[in-house]
Amino acid sequence: MITDEHNYIVNDSEVVTPAGAAPVYRVAGFWIRVLAFVIDLAIIGCFNGVILGAVFPATAKTSVIYDIIHINSLFLGITGVTYFILMTRYFQQTLGKMITGIKVIQPGDAPLDWSTVIFRELVARTISQMMGLYLGYIFCWFNKDKQCMHDMLSDTWVVHVDTKPCEYYLTVPDPVV
Repeated sequence: MITDEHNYIVNDSEVVTPAGAAPVYRVAGFWIRVLAFVIDLAIIGCFNGVILGAVFPATAKTSVIYDIIHINSLFLGITGVTYFILMTRYFQQTLGKMITGIKVIQPGDAPLDWSTVIFRELVARTISQMMGLYLGYIFCWFNKDKQCMHDMLSDTWVVHVDTKPCEYYLTVPDPVV
């Protein structure tokens, strides 16, 4: 066993925090988050395809309304926003995050509340994805906590579920009262 500069006991398979200390997490980087997001987009696309196939008969697929809804299904749309809000609120993870082994946390390691999740997934993520450029995601490259713009705006972090040793750990701060 090795003790690092914060007096955390580190061995080859896990990090153990001292009793009573704040939880320690390994932050998720840019590429693992991109992979999780692409998986989520594929799931949303499949779900939208099933919904559109069930709602619209084959003859309606030539209408203008179908074209507008189909174009919307290529992006997040209502189903995507609902998916992200419900999955993040109830599981701290979407299916893409579950597959890649990452989750969303907030200060104090408290369960995510509705206001935080709705703000993060609806308002802050929309700002991160402004005009389809996804520039808010690039922030992840330039800060040590690997937060995207929507994480910074909503005071959340995306971390690995496991606690394998790495170069940088995030100690979850206490919530501001």
